[in-house]
Amino acid sequence: MICEMKTVGTGPELPQESYVRERVTLVYKKSLVQLDEALLLGVKLVEASAEINAIPGLPPKTVFIVMGLYSKALKTVRAVRLGVAAGLLEDGNSLCRSLLETCVAIQYLLQQDWATRADEYAAYPILKSLGVAKKWQGTPGLEEDGKCLEIDVNREIARQLGNITPDRQKTLRRSSYSGMSLEDTFTAVGMGVAYQTVYRHMSPHAHASQVDTHFDFQAARGLALHPGTCGGPELRKLIDTTRWFFAGIMEIVSKTMGFGYLAAIDRFMPGVDDPTNEVVRAWHARVEEREQKARILTPPQSPAPGIP
Repeated sequence: MICEMKTVGTGPELPQESYVRERVTLVYKKSLVQLDEALLLGVKLVEASAEINAIPGLPPKTVFIVMGLYSKALKTVRAVRLGVAAGLLEDGNSLCRSLLETCVAIQYLLQQDWATRADEYAAYPILKSLGVAKKWQGTPGLEEDGKCLEIDVNREIARQLGNITPDRQKTLRRSSYSGMSLEDTFTAVGMGVAYQTVYRHMSPHAHASQVDTHFDFQAARGLALHPGTCGGPELRKLIDTTRWFFAGIMEIVSKTMGFGYLAAIDRFMPGVDDPTNEVVRAWHARVEEREQKARILTPPQSPAPGIP
C-alpha cells in the first residue's frame, strides 16, 4: 500500500496524522491539560534550583547529578507530550519507560547515603567503558582502539574512583549503578509494584516485540500503516502514567532540596487514576487477546488415524 505524505512545519506527516491530532486534543483534553500543567511546574523547579536551600549534608556532587537527571526527565516528559499529540502510543510508551528508569535513579540517589551513592553512580559509566574496551580488544578491526580506550579508562579510574574499593568496583561493573539488578533496585526504592506492572507492560514497546499495533494486513488493501491512535484507554493511561512518574520525581527533588511547591505537586500525584491498577487490567486483557489470536491463526489439528 502506497501512502501519500504531506509536509508541514515540523516535517512530513504520517497518513491521517492531522486527523489523529485533532481527535487526541478533543478526546484527551483533561489529561493533556494536567500533563501540560505538570510540565510548567517542572520548569519552575529548575528555576528554583538557582537558589538551592538543600538540607545539611547534601553533597554538591549529588545535587549536580540529580539536577542533571531531573532535567533529563523534564525533557522526556516533553517528548512524550509531543508524541502523544500525534497519537504515537508505542513510541510514547518507550519514552515513558525511560522516564520510569530516571525516576528510580533519582529515588535511589536521594533516599539515603547521598555521598556514596553519588560517587558510585558517577563511577558506573566509567566502569562500563572498561567493559567496552575489553570487548573491543576481542573484536576484529577494533583491537587497537580497545587498547587505547582501556588506557584512558584506567586513567579515569585511578583519578576518580579512589574512594571505591576494588571489590565494589567489580560489583558495579557486573551490575548497575546500585550494585543490584534493575528489578531489585526498583524494589529497594519502594517501586516494586511499578516494575511488575508498568515497567513490564511497556517493555514490549521498547524492545520492538510489540509489532501488531503498527500495521494491519487486509486482503483488499494490502499492508496498512497504523499512523497513531486517537481512541481507547491506552493513550490516556500513557498520559496519566507520564504525569504520575514525573510528579514523583518533582516531589522527592523538591522535598530534599527545599524547593517548596509540594502542595502544587501533590495534585498531580496518582489517586483513583493510579495507572498500576489499569495496567494490571490491561495485562490480563492483552493475554486474553493473544490467546484469541493464537486460536484464530492455529489451524485445527487433523484427527489421528482411527479416531472419529
